[in-house]
Amino acid sequence: MHAIIGFYSRTGSSEALAQAVSREFELLGVSTEPLAVEPRGRLGAVRGAFLALFRLGVPLAEEYELGDADLVVLVGPVWAGNISPPMRQLITQLPPLQGRRVVVLLVGTRRYERLAKTVADELRVLGADWVSSRGLRSAEVRDPDKLSSVVNAIAREVVR
Repeated sequence: MHAIIGFYSRTGSSEALAQAVSREFELLGVSTEPLAVEPRGRLGAVRGAFLALFRLGVPLAEEYELGDADLVVLVGPVWAGNISPPMRQLITQLPPLQGRRVVVLLVGTRRYERLAKTVADELRVLGADWVSSRGLRSAEVRDPDKLSSVVNAIAREVVR
């Protein structure tokens, strides 16, 4: 199994989560490839929150490819109650997901489980065969024990 782990991180929390997931998958024999998503140009906090509020994306620095990955992990922050504009744009640019498993991990000030499920539904519409979603609090990502427990559970759910 080969996984692409796409993430956008402004403060480092989403990147830390993406790295932890990558390490856990590698331990289970899944090859991983990071995909750092970057907006084209500067994205300030106020503009980013405004765009997120209205569920808008931003132009990305490049076209991102999924290659032969049969697992796609999307990790990103929650801004203004929605996924960040770079992650929104990445999702709109994804090719059809038929034959792929997808994991959505959202990081915010609280557990955004409902939003994670909404994003998972959007990915099912794009044809993903199987989708798992989780909302995590930033504090869970910063706590090594909690982070380890969460990523272990996610990896075992995916690689069963």
